[in-house]
Amino acid sequence: MKTAIVILNYNSGEATANLVKVLTRNLSVDEEVIVVDNSSSDNSIQLLIAQGRYSSFKLIRSETNGGYAAGNNIGLKQAIADGCEFAVIMNSDISISDDTVSRLVSHLESHHSCAVVSPVLETAGAEDTYGRLNYLGKIHSWKSVFPDDLKHPFKVDSIVGACFALRLSVVADVGFIPEPYFLNFEETEWCIRMGRAGYSVECLPYLRVRHQNHGSTGNVSGLQKYFMRRNLVLFNRRLGSKSQIVGLVVKLIPFAMLQCLKNGSWMPAKSYVDGWTGRNRFLEGRSVS
Repeated sequence: MKTAIVILNYNSGEATANLVKVLTRNLSVDEEVIVVDNSSSDNSIQLLIAQGRYSSFKLIRSETNGGYAAGNNIGLKQAIADGCEFAVIMNSDISISDDTVSRLVSHLESHHSCAVVSPVLETAGAEDTYGRLNYLGKIHSWKSVFPDDLKHPFKVDSIVGACFALRLSVVADVGFIPEPYFLNFEETEWCIRMGRAGYSVECLPYLRVRHQNHGSTGNVSGLQKYFMRRNLVLFNRRLGSKSQIVGLVVKLIPFAMLQCLKNGSWMPAKSYVDGWTGRNRFLEGRSVS
């Protein structure tokens, strides 16, 4: 059962090179590491090429930064071309144990209806992330799930896309990671589409990894807020019923006005409108703060 470990890099060359070093140290003959550089503007390429002298991995350079989904899809397409049955997607700011990948893949091998499986994400200063329940038609579109039993896998609506394993045959049924989001909500839609197709999305509460949240986006002012607002609307427009979409718009109008008053800026309202029109101000080079 061949497995590809896909890492998306954007201006995080040192962290990515360190993760590659850890992963390739114990790589089995049925595993490969694929690093996709999302058109970094720093010295990431030089650092990764230097790491390639000591570690065996594939480095793919994207000419454009198409966001989380587009970058990871490049890696998934390479994995499929290489004949892999499973893929493990992880951010460059993840710290794992030597057996993390094998335990995730082993679960997929023994649970054939499971499309995606995630470990618990430990983030400094935040509660552990097991998975989420998702809601359409609401401003607060998700809530965290916490298991009663830490010894057994359990089902969730979606996982956080920082580290998870995927059954690649599912792509034929639901497609690749949806790319219109750029950042945030893309893995949520993907998981929901898997659930609608009859697959399960699961968490292993006994398997844990450490996550340094927003390692490659924390230095971009307002980026997370912009895409969370924009993509809330886009998420509902793509997956919601007419009544759910109308319900969200009715709630959002006064909510957005209050946010604009609080921030002294029209950007919150503009962000929600961009979700309806599909506009991406970040890719246009405009300020999103």
